[in-house]
Amino acid sequence: MRRKYLLYFLSITSAFLTASAISCDTYLSVTYIRDPWILGTTLFLTGTLTAIPLMICFCIKINKKFLGTFIDPQFRGFIFPKGDFLKNILIASGANALSSILYFIIVTNIPDPSAVLAFSSLTPAYLIITDIIIEKEHPSLVEVQSILTIVLGVLLVSLSLETIDLIQLAIVLGPYNLSIVLFNIATKELRRIRSKSTYYDSLNIRFWLTIFSTLIFIILELMINPPSIVTRSISFLLAYFPLLALDMTLTFFAYATYIRALAIGKTSIVNALASLSTIFGLGFSIAFSYILPEVFCVKYPLLTWIIKILGIFLTLSGTIVLSLTEVKALVFIKVRAGIPSNILELLLKICGVETASAVAGHWDYILYIKLRTIKQAYHIITNELSKISNITDIIWVTILREYETV
Repeated sequence: MRRKYLLYFLSITSAFLTASAISCDTYLSVTYIRDPWILGTTLFLTGTLTAIPLMICFCIKINKKFLGTFIDPQFRGFIFPKGDFLKNILIASGANALSSILYFIIVTNIPDPSAVLAFSSLTPAYLIITDIIIEKEHPSLVEVQSILTIVLGVLLVSLSLETIDLIQLAIVLGPYNLSIVLFNIATKELRRIRSKSTYYDSLNIRFWLTIFSTLIFIILELMINPPSIVTRSISFLLAYFPLLALDMTLTFFAYATYIRALAIGKTSIVNALASLSTIFGLGFSIAFSYILPEVFCVKYPLLTWIIKILGIFLTLSGTIVLSLTEVKALVFIKVRAGIPSNILELLLKICGVETASAVAGHWDYILYIKLRTIKQAYHIITNELSKISNITDIIWVTILREYETV
């Protein structure tokens, strides 16, 4: 399968599974567990209890192959986190737990949370703006147009029959979105870390994210709520475990496919495709409203739904166009004798360098790079290479089109 098709398949599968899990969340919250805090705690605890048997199943071998390899070919069995892997797991888990805490604060304080949660779709723009500030470069026209399209789409999606709570909106635009950005960056970094000449797989990453996210979430929650909320959550867990386990199994695989997609494509593209969960979720809500009208109630007028759907497509198109500005290139490097022994490590640390290879022939090293724009890419690469001694010649070749298989 071509790399880009696998990226689409994984991202869209993640979106579908996420929408399915959200439908389960809705059913549970309306029918059985009405308190959002108890529901959240119960789901986190259930997630840990379901992740353990799932990991055991993944480690079972059939014909000398782990079952987990059918989901992620890079799976090589159970791995204990350490070093950079542990550091990024803790960062991603902390960000995930914090965004979950903020989410429950929002849904318990306003009647229509979707009105402000729609602004979480601005996170791809946050990544670009952060990049622009760090690199001290002016954004291109395409980037400005794409960010404005995303903002317009978010404003349409946030259309509500209720008045938008400015305090909750500030929480979404500030710590909520920033924690999501941090989670994406740390998760992306986890897929770049090698273990015994191979990259860490999405199943181990998701497993440890579940374990540490649960621990951090409960610690943060106990700073806000009384300890009795945990005991009440455990009682609900025991009473409705089959449905809760289904919900968190769907969530586990939704995140696992999302993490694997991050290893293949750009974060903003994966996020754009994964945000199709909003459209899938809307479809599920409308379909289930005929089956369980007391649970899945479509409360908006038809015109409001049409405007919201238009906003979703504007947000998606803006994010995808923003992602297509990415530049890929090969940089050929020639050096003279006396190069640093750790030159490959130095080259790989340069921002945007995906791979650094030592080769035989006229050239000594080849870099494969991915960066935001051609100006940014050329400036960063040439500036960083000038800091490495004994480099005598550099040739830059921009990639116009490539064909990859996975």
